[in-house]
Amino acid sequence: MFLLFSRLTQRTPLPRVGEAGWGLKWEAGRGLKEPFYIMTFKERLKQARTNKKISQQELAKLVGVHYTNIGRYERGEAVPSANVLNNLAQALDVSPDYLINGTLEDKAENTISDNELLMQFKKVEKLPGDKKKLVKEFLDAFLFKDSVQKQLVL
Repeated sequence: MFLLFSRLTQRTPLPRVGEAGWGLKWEAGRGLKEPFYIMTFKERLKQARTNKKISQQELAKLVGVHYTNIGRYERGEAVPSANVLNNLAQALDVSPDYLINGTLEDKAENTISDNELLMQFKKVEKLPGDKKKLVKEFLDAFLFKDSVQKQLVL
């Protein structure tokens, strides 16, 4: 397993923020997890457009830009302004945050390396509102206590 990890990381460097590519997740105490793919804005935009079954020209009309701009966005040659991004999201029935960052679950899975903690957060998310609020308050109190303890040590 270590050989696989070293070969993959030596031959295919992990993608930087904003780049597409394959990444390997390291799970604390359990070693390597399965590889995951990181999509970029251009890929999410194209996927949302094709899922909606509209052409670049049709999307351009809905958004109010020239159709060549849609192609440039999908190839990663240009980045839309905030206003155009909002219009793209509205036309594709997705959120601007989805186009930029992906789904909240994708974001969480790509940033939380402790799989057990991620699973606990997913379970908490399904709790009724009052219990969820209680967990948040407890977590806030714990983090505040930890912060105060660190400041006292300094």
